[in-house]
Amino acid sequence: MIDRHCYCVIMAGGTGSKLWPVSRAALPKQFIEQEGTGLTFYRHTFNRCCSVVLPENVIVVTTERYRELVLEQTPELRPENLLVEPYIRNTAPCVAYAAYTLLKRDPEAVFAVLPSDNIIKNGSAFRADILSAMAFVSANDALVTMGVVPTRPDPNYGYIQAAGGRDAYRRGEPLRVKTFTEKPDVEIARVFMASGEFLWNSGIFVWRASVLRDELAEHMPELTAWFGGWEDALGTPNEGEFLQRAYSGIQKSSIDLGIMESTSKAWVYPADFDWADIGSWDSLYNVIPEKDTDGNRSNSHHTDLQNCSNNLVITTDGKKLVAVKGLDNFLVVDTEDVLMICPRNEEDVNDLFSDVAMPGLESFR
Repeated sequence: MIDRHCYCVIMAGGTGSKLWPVSRAALPKQFIEQEGTGLTFYRHTFNRCCSVVLPENVIVVTTERYRELVLEQTPELRPENLLVEPYIRNTAPCVAYAAYTLLKRDPEAVFAVLPSDNIIKNGSAFRADILSAMAFVSANDALVTMGVVPTRPDPNYGYIQAAGGRDAYRRGEPLRVKTFTEKPDVEIARVFMASGEFLWNSGIFVWRASVLRDELAEHMPELTAWFGGWEDALGTPNEGEFLQRAYSGIQKSSIDLGIMESTSKAWVYPADFDWADIGSWDSLYNVIPEKDTDGNRSNSHHTDLQNCSNNLVITTDGKKLVAVKGLDNFLVVDTEDVLMICPRNEEDVNDLFSDVAMPGLESFR
């Protein structure tokens, strides 16, 4: 039987700019279809949460801009379970808002926090792992992050060093966290993998709301000060005004840096489910099957790649032929109104996206 004190919180307010031009400000990546499934990334996440907790215990945090997208894609979501941030302030304020909301409703609340844009397979393993982590934090003052056994030295992910020595994660039980490393270079990632002590940081967290509240107060006092008075404001007609005032002063901050890398209560739970974070074009490259023996990858059925290697070719038009010759390590993305061709690295994509803010080009963001 699912515990009525268990909840899932979905973070669905990001703009997905690192996957531009497929992901747009008006329709970011979490609300577009996960290819070949007929469902969006967000809808998949919502469905997974409903397999873990009672449907009425699924909470979604987004911004006003995406309120209607959330309601359109999950019409069964209870109105009181849609938490709308006035501004994007990264993950720490988002998680704090959810934690305080749950504490007011249920002081015994235990909740998992999930990004809305992951690809997760093995649904039964996901459910079992999250429920097991929930049971652990219910009985211990622990803040848990779900760790994934790395399959390659990927520099796009964060890494967690677990206590217990080489291959301790194979025991399938929570382990204390020794260190966090955010996006190391490939060589360091290889060393991490070879050590047998490191897991990928999935960005999926599980904790008791009361324990997180106390850790927020200790390690992020400025954030908690801006949320001062939440006990009286949240869940009342004054909530919107309260949030406007709070978020006008809150600075952008991540829950990883603000809490998990500071607390003495950080644990990692080795996950059995297959996981991928589609946070950039390079991370997408690693989950799309190879198109040929030269390392080219594409979502298109119609490509002609000559003297090319290690390119990622993405098209939103399944009928168009994409012909490329003489490119190595490039990104080719073709949408209805944008064609992007650039080296396959995050810095160049970010530079192009920044240029689209120039006068006359804003409509393409």
